[in-house]
Amino acid sequence: MGVIFGQLYRCWKAPSALRSSAYLLSLLLIPLLFPVIFMSLTGHQHGMWQDVGVLFVVSFVFFCITFLVPDNTLLMSNPVGDFFGKISYSLYLLHMPVLKLLKTPVTDSPVLLLPLFLSLAIGVSYLSFRVIECPARHAIRCLAYRKPSANAG
Repeated sequence: MGVIFGQLYRCWKAPSALRSSAYLLSLLLIPLLFPVIFMSLTGHQHGMWQDVGVLFVVSFVFFCITFLVPDNTLLMSNPVGDFFGKISYSLYLLHMPVLKLLKTPVTDSPVLLLPLFLSLAIGVSYLSFRVIECPARHAIRCLAYRKPSANAG
């Protein structure tokens, strides 16, 4: 899907009205991918990454959010958007372990699961960003920009 959408992006310029509507639609699709919400709305349990439909929708959402963002959208051009941009990699890596941790204790209450999951995933991701990513980035930059000493070699 990524290759197909990448080729589409290279050769097609979406009209402004389509960009806005596809972008908004993609944002509305994100909560529907959450397994508990999907199950409560459809009565069907999807197989997450084994389900071709889920892969297509996730690819579509990613494409829309990445390439069809309207210019100067308030959702992306603000401190909250900047914050989520900074923690996005940690959130990507850590959301599934957080979900697995929560799945057993609160599965009986899907209304509680989503806000608790989002809060914990964002909190853990922020901590990971501050405690691991920022220091690692700083250390790598220091190593990369360190001038070789005059006594070396």
